[in-house]
Amino acid sequence: MEGSVQMPALSLKIVAIILMISGLTKAQTAAALTTASPGYDPCSNYTILNQPWRATNESWSTACDRDFEWNGWYRLLYYGMNIRMPEVCSSGCSTGIALWLNGAHPQIQDGIVTRQICGNNGGTCCYSYYSTTYIRVKACPGNFYVYEFIKPVSCDSAYCADITTLTPANFSTTGVITTETNITTDSRFDPCYNYTALDNYWRNTRTSYRGHDDTLVEWKGWYRLYLQGQSAQMSEWCVTYTTCGGVIPLLLRGSHPQTGDGIVTREVTGSHSYYSCNYYKSNSIQVKACPGNYYVYKLVKPDISIPVPSYCAVSFSNSSVDPCYSYTALNDTWRSSTGSTTTSQCDAYVNWVGWYRLFYQGQSAKMPESCVNLYRCGTTFPLWLNGSHPNLQDGVVIRQICGNDGSDCCYFKSLPIQVKACPGNYYVYEFVKTSFCNAAYCTDTSNITVTNAPTTTPQDTSTITVTNAPTTTPQATLTTASPGYDPCSNYTVLDQPWRATNASWSTACDQYFEWNGWYRLLYYGMNIRMPEVCSSGCSTGIPLWLNGSHPQIQDGIVTRQICGTNGGVCCYSYYSTTYIRVKACPGNFYVYEFIKPVYCNSAYCADITSLTPANFSTTGVITTETNITTDSRFDPCYNYTVLDNYWRNTRINYRGHDDTLVEWKGWYRLYLQGQSAQMSEWCVSYMTCGGVIPLLLRGSHPQIGDGIVTREVTGYHSYYSCNYYKSNPVQVKACPGNYYVYKLVKPDISIPVPSYCAVSFSNSSVDPCYSYTALNDTWRSSTGSTATSQCDAYVNWVGWYRLFYQGQSAKMPESCVNLYRCGTTFPLWLSGSHPNLQDGVVVRQICGSSGSDCCYFKSLPIQVKACPGNYYVYEFVKTSFCNAAYCTDTSNITVTNAPTTTPQDTSIITVTNAPTTTPQATLTTASPGYDPCSNYTVLDQPWRATNASWSTACDRDFEWNGWYRLLYYGMNIRMPESCSSGCSTGIALWLNGAHPQIQDGIVTRQICGTNGGACCYSYYSTTSIRVKACPGNFYVYEFIKPLYCYSAYCADISTLTPSNFSTTGVITTETNTTTDSSFDPCYNYTVLDNYWRNTRINYRGHDDTLVEWKGWYRLYLQGKNAQMSEWCVSFMSCGGVTPLLLRGSHPRIGDGIVTREVTGTRWLSTCNYYKSNSIQVKACPGNYYVYKLVKPDISIPVPSYCAVSFSNSSVDPCYSYTALNDTWRSSSDYTTTSHCDTSVNWVGWYRLFYQGQSAKMPESCVSSYRCGTQYPLWLNGSHPNLQDGVVVRQTCTSYGSDCCFYKAFPIQVKACPGNYYVYEFVKTSFCNAAYCTVPYRLFPILPGTVQRAVTVDGGSTLIQLDYPFFYFGKPHSQLYLSMNGFLSFEPLYPVSYDPSLNKDIIAPLWTKIHIYTRGSISYSQATSGPLVKLAADEISQGLPGSKVFVSWVFVSTWEKVEFEPDVGEVTFQVVLVSDSENRSYVLMNYGSIPPSPQVWMAGYKAENNTYNFTIEALNTSSLSSTTNVGIPGRWAFRVDGAVSAPSTFFFPMLPGAIQHAVTADGGSRLIQLDYPFFYFGKPHSQIYLSMDGFLSFEYLYPDGYDSTLNKDIIAPLWTDVDSYTRGNISYEQATNGSLIELATNEMNSMFSGLNFSVSWVFVATWEKMEFEPDTGEVTFQVILISDSKNRSYVLMNYGSIPPDPLPWMAGYKTVNNTYYFSIQAPSTSILSATTNVGILGRWAFRVDSAVSVSPPPALFYPFGSGAGDTVNPRSDDGSSPAVNLQSPFTFFRRTYTKLYVNNNGHLTFDQPWDSYTPTQFSAYNGRDIIAPLWTDIDNRATGNISYNQYTSGSVLSQATRDINQYFPEFIFTASYVFVATWDKVAYYSYSGTETSFQVVLISGGSLSFVLINYGDIAPTNYRVEAGYDTNFTDYFVILWSNDKSTIPNLKYLSNVNVPGRWAFMLNQPSDAFLAARLKVLTGSNLTDFNNQKIFLQQLQDELRRRGVTSTIKVKRVQKKSP
Repeated sequence: MEGSVQMPALSLKIVAIILMISGLTKAQTAAALTTASPGYDPCSNYTILNQPWRATNESWSTACDRDFEWNGWYRLLYYGMNIRMPEVCSSGCSTGIALWLNGAHPQIQDGIVTRQICGNNGGTCCYSYYSTTYIRVKACPGNFYVYEFIKPVSCDSAYCADITTLTPANFSTTGVITTETNITTDSRFDPCYNYTALDNYWRNTRTSYRGHDDTLVEWKGWYRLYLQGQSAQMSEWCVTYTTCGGVIPLLLRGSHPQTGDGIVTREVTGSHSYYSCNYYKSNSIQVKACPGNYYVYKLVKPDISIPVPSYCAVSFSNSSVDPCYSYTALNDTWRSSTGSTTTSQCDAYVNWVGWYRLFYQGQSAKMPESCVNLYRCGTTFPLWLNGSHPNLQDGVVIRQICGNDGSDCCYFKSLPIQVKACPGNYYVYEFVKTSFCNAAYCTDTSNITVTNAPTTTPQDTSTITVTNAPTTTPQATLTTASPGYDPCSNYTVLDQPWRATNASWSTACDQYFEWNGWYRLLYYGMNIRMPEVCSSGCSTGIPLWLNGSHPQIQDGIVTRQICGTNGGVCCYSYYSTTYIRVKACPGNFYVYEFIKPVYCNSAYCADITSLTPANFSTTGVITTETNITTDSRFDPCYNYTVLDNYWRNTRINYRGHDDTLVEWKGWYRLYLQGQSAQMSEWCVSYMTCGGVIPLLLRGSHPQIGDGIVTREVTGYHSYYSCNYYKSNPVQVKACPGNYYVYKLVKPDISIPVPSYCAVSFSNSSVDPCYSYTALNDTWRSSTGSTATSQCDAYVNWVGWYRLFYQGQSAKMPESCVNLYRCGTTFPLWLSGSHPNLQDGVVVRQICGSSGSDCCYFKSLPIQVKACPGNYYVYEFVKTSFCNAAYCTDTSNITVTNAPTTTPQDTSIITVTNAPTTTPQATLTTASPGYDPCSNYTVLDQPWRATNASWSTACDRDFEWNGWYRLLYYGMNIRMPESCSSGCSTGIALWLNGAHPQIQDGIVTRQICGTNGGACCYSYYSTTSIRVKACPGNFYVYEFIKPLYCYSAYCADISTLTPSNFSTTGVITTETNTTTDSSFDPCYNYTVLDNYWRNTRINYRGHDDTLVEWKGWYRLYLQGKNAQMSEWCVSFMSCGGVTPLLLRGSHPRIGDGIVTREVTGTRWLSTCNYYKSNSIQVKACPGNYYVYKLVKPDISIPVPSYCAVSFSNSSVDPCYSYTALNDTWRSSSDYTTTSHCDTSVNWVGWYRLFYQGQSAKMPESCVSSYRCGTQYPLWLNGSHPNLQDGVVVRQTCTSYGSDCCFYKAFPIQVKACPGNYYVYEFVKTSFCNAAYCTVPYRLFPILPGTVQRAVTVDGGSTLIQLDYPFFYFGKPHSQLYLSMNGFLSFEPLYPVSYDPSLNKDIIAPLWTKIHIYTRGSISYSQATSGPLVKLAADEISQGLPGSKVFVSWVFVSTWEKVEFEPDVGEVTFQVVLVSDSENRSYVLMNYGSIPPSPQVWMAGYKAENNTYNFTIEALNTSSLSSTTNVGIPGRWAFRVDGAVSAPSTFFFPMLPGAIQHAVTADGGSRLIQLDYPFFYFGKPHSQIYLSMDGFLSFEYLYPDGYDSTLNKDIIAPLWTDVDSYTRGNISYEQATNGSLIELATNEMNSMFSGLNFSVSWVFVATWEKMEFEPDTGEVTFQVILISDSKNRSYVLMNYGSIPPDPLPWMAGYKTVNNTYYFSIQAPSTSILSATTNVGILGRWAFRVDSAVSVSPPPALFYPFGSGAGDTVNPRSDDGSSPAVNLQSPFTFFRRTYTKLYVNNNGHLTFDQPWDSYTPTQFSAYNGRDIIAPLWTDIDNRATGNISYNQYTSGSVLSQATRDINQYFPEFIFTASYVFVATWDKVAYYSYSGTETSFQVVLISGGSLSFVLINYGDIAPTNYRVEAGYDTNFTDYFVILWSNDKSTIPNLKYLSNVNVPGRWAFMLNQPSDAFLAARLKVLTGSNLTDFNNQKIFLQQLQDELRRRGVTSTIKVKRVQKKSP
């Protein structure tokens, strides 16, 4: 095509891969990693993302990658050039949370690697909430990378591209910007008829962001826009960003063309925010206007620099109704443009629908067309019309909406609206939700003068005052016809005298009427009008009247307000927001355009004083129908109109139907939803039958021979006045076929909203005498009084019922029953005699006594029938009122069949007065000619016998149908007649009464259930069944569903008799073994696909002993191939009680037909408890099996064959899994929580991680209360190898001494390349159980490993090393591997651990070990391959900052060996690693280890103890939970000698370091610094290095630690340190080189969000020094660090240190202790095991004064970046994410596992809370809250809010000391501490003040405490509350905290004598009260309120401190003389 630019096509094979993302619990990490199989190379199968907006140099926007549908791999480009993700903290990227790669990109040889994604939030580079995602990355030939992107966890976040990494791409021109210039000029081609329809609902300008990016669409040709089928067009108007499905909405710049313009070119622009509509310029497009009022567009790819652009579409309605005559009146006075406001209404919250007309105080108004000032129109940003209003001839036009920001009148641009000018000089507007808040549409009131003032009396003027309440639903729809339509001649007559103001109160409600058009009021044919003054009456609750005078004829149509009178308020505001239109008509009457009122019960009134004669013929005048049909040739039985209105039912509540408005004509037959019906003859509750007054037939219906008769019609007013209203009579005739016809007439118009009632009585084809529900509620007795109030209005009655009383047949009483009988207040009885057999079904009225009137209350009528056998059945219905219940007549009943219970059980039939809300038991059988003795089902189920032990059989789940005969292995057996147990169930059901004789026929007997010691427990004993004795000495029973699971019908083992019953039901064992070789069952089988056979389906009542099995079967589950389970399955699954399993494995294809045993599970722990009949099995080609199933052994309770379906996905799960990174799943951590994996919606495959590292399931027993649950699940069997493929493994959990007591569902497992496993997890079969994680602490044992390397007890093996290993300066080429758990470099043979052995030894676990009965000791070494790569990864992760290029690795594993003596399996490992620079490392990995009975040592030592380290653990079993690298069960050390062990984190002393810098005892050395060091605001250029373990900035010479020295001091270990006999003090400083690099790496490793670049470092090391007196070698170090921003940090590193006998201090201090911190450790020897940065032996602090770990108040617990805190995002009214507590915390009576740190100064436990206005405690708001300082805090500009939690270390020691000091009555040890700190925060808004406070939660054992610490507290103008509040009665308010002017005093107040600190015990609820009589001797005047307040506070503090929460009030204060 001429002029076109062609782009080469690139065919990308996009492989669709399912993202296996399951619905995880909150605690789970949903990182889905998906790709294709190994043959799939993502380097050639990816999607291009050429989106320059992702670059790090792009400014902030709102791009959000969470809304994209990520699928597969992606390559990043930048205008066609290669670009990659940043590897360091980044910002920009057109998003709020910039996502970057936390780790280096891989090399090509690395293949696919996994990397963490970090999100930069504020100042935190790797903010925890955004950094739980992992993706896979691959380096590709051509110098580019591909990424498997997944949905990020949060919006707004997006993957970044590092602008500094651009390289040319060998990549044709794909992705390069091209501008579409192909202008269509071919006149033969018309795009109006050649287009593609584009109908995406999300392109709507009103649809929020959905993640659609039009740069990724392949645009081609012309498009026509639709929105959900409606024609649409591109928007020409400003649209808010993040709409139209993307981030940047694309708009047409300029107007659309006209039809004659042809094809035109238009610019396309993009909105950036409200005020910059054309911020982005995209590529131009072509447009054409087409006949038929639509447009077509030649859309092209938008400019790729625009973030997520999307073309916008707008669809404007073209309604067939003219909006000028169908609109909603909007009369909000607050919309006025002239009045200022302090409110902030927001029209974004209004549900706008259709068109609106503006009014102001009832006068027509319009929108302003010019700028409106701020704070007008009831809002902050008033909206005005940008453009003039249209003229009449313009029709519907579109106008932009503008909002003023103060300086720019159209700064904000909201969504455009449609406007139309209407006849009558008014406008209508199609308002839509505004695109921002707080904005509202304005009403122009600049030229309005209110002329029609409401005619209310002065006292009523308050009722129309504007309350500034938001209008969320427009009020009143006004609809009429076109202008040629005159309502004076087009109206509906309302001749309803009940509307008159003299009519008494009733319940008429006009809200239910379907108002439509105009109405004229009449009163018995006379003109009447609405009242103009406050009114009452009108047969309603809220009379509605016209607030204003009626118009004159010349006024035309006017608008008037409607007022509603409520109580004493004439124009009550809630009912007075409606406006209607009114017109005066010739003839002295008015018409009204009535609409639905806002409320029920309200009705429009007619003023009885305004009556005038009507010139109105006879319409509306009362006429009584007197036309009696006498023409014998006309039979109305065959000439009628069907009247089928569902709402005429007597059970249907009011619906607003008024039969006076119906034009009745002729005869009618009644139906109700297709069923024949009749008029009700009985009393019916008012407000039913569709109206207010139900109309009834007075008198009975005629008989067929009576012909046409006349009957009175009456109306019901309330329960007691059935005939209160008298209407016009009607004619009735009875017709053949059992129906009636009625000549209905208009009811009397004086009756309020009358409606004819209809009743439909069922004519079921089933005789109710044989299909009923037994009702055996003893509380229904008519003879016993009651104090309860049952109500049968709440029962869901269905069908027919038969009454019983204690098992005997009963009936309803036919006469008055006294109050408070029948279990209720108003007992119901039958008004009329019971029918006879020949009467069939009859209808009877139901009455209830009021005391003096036996039939005062009349409920709905019921049907009754007499049945053979002298009993009755009733069709009960919901009663029409409460409290009323149907009675059972017990006046003549004597209980003859007394229950055979023991005397002590007589109480079990006592009525408990529990309401029966669901009738219990349906009894159904055939007609009387049906004999159940020859029509029954056999139940030969020996498990029903009373000698069968307890189990869980449940007859409620069976589908009972008909009659049943009991057998026991083919012999007759019957139900027990006395209290029974056993029967394989929990609730044994027995017959309460003797079995009948044959001559008795069918009898009814009560069923009793034995529960515990109660034989006939009432709850289980309300069911009755029918029984019959049959010839042949057996019985049949009509069993029904019992009330309860687990219950089952019993068979009495003592009643066995022979059965004349052939062989049916006798046990037969299937022995027919198929031998016919010509028959192959693989191709001759029956499909068995029952979903309930799934092992994961709970009991459904299926019993395979009742199935007629025949031949071979192939199993399916919902269409998927399945097989019988070989693994233990939980009982009560597979559709039955006992799941049947295949014992033994399935055969292979070559095995042919084999026989396998079948067993059944009884309980979780007994998989093979039952043995069933064997079956035959065959394996078939195509990977399936067939089974010759037979009847299971009938002694097994409800057995069912189980099926399992295991996925055979075409996607390799090794490349398509979900990452599971829950740290609580760790098998090494003790827990008190109880996670349950039954609650997780598991879908697909999962890979386990622990703290980001690959992990796996444990293969051995895990103790209870590990893995975050009570019953941890482990893999019963070893993990598979790569070659094994997918295998199935049982999962077990321990109980007591049995490691596999409980067996959960089996799972599938697969080993994957890269040394990891994937698991197909399923819901566990019980709670509380969860799958366990064990980190990959142990290196794998690969092929080629030397097994059983040591076999001699106590022996060792010499191993030649493939690479030299340096051990503290000595190179070694060989080592000895000892059985007893150590390595040495010379042969050593200690019998066990020998502490006196003075040799070089590496001892992962040195003790007495042997392999007598099991276990193996193996080793391997490698210089390349997977072990080397794994070692490099582990060293870099375990020792961050170490740049190790591994050259050699040695792995030795002690696997499942045993101690001497044997106490269980022992597994551990040691790994030696060397690199090319002769650096050496040791890893020690610990698996499952029991406590050792012998002495032992773990660690290492060197000759002469020059270097040694011992892992401190309580016993060997604790080793798997200890660590020095953050991975439980792993320790890592550097041992080449470059640094002092064990401090691998020590900074090295490089060549040039100053050695022996200080030699004099107590001396110090002056050092000039190469770079200024800021120490709490002061810059320093020199420093003094002291022998005694500290640095100072002036010369100091204390002799040891001096606590009184008031100076600036940095003290890594300040004490009396000497170098008399050994040791060295050295220092060095640097501004470049390796030390700078090391310091930078360390800082960014410890503080991931710091993004720190070191400019200068100073290192001082005290190496192998000695204390005075000497107790051993002392090694420690201090590092000072500065950067170019003058930020200063101090690191303190601790090596081997013995206990110091003298006073000491570690930390820092300043002059006057303004800044002070002391490391809390009980001894100097513990310093190497403490930390505040997660690296044992290291402490880090920021000391430049910008942030301090410990603020001025010394009572604050450690906090801030130096303490490793997590920081809340800076925001106003923000909150933290849910913080999962590392230990449950009890707050009074509730225990919590999570909490939220809310910025406004409080902690909550249920949800984040942004409340900035405190409620006064006790608030009774149902929320537990701890509020150190609840007020309006805003830290967007200054201050940090952070939190941390601790389960070990010095903080716990500090908490222990504090609690024991404040609560000496307890001996307390803290086990958990949570600290939240508000540091120098400001109040709203940007107050500039600084406020600091802290809350500390402390728990240990069963006790919980809270400390609240106050620093400097600035005064505020906002409300404040401090203390705590609970969901119960416990609360506390800190003295003076609720006085905002005195809160600065908080830093001086206390309840524990520590200024600024408050302490509370949180365990004890205030269940008790303390009565105290206090005699106070004080010089203070307690009559003074302030003094009194202080005294009460002190008393209350003391009580609460002692655990007594209390509320104290003063009753009396007396002032006495001394």
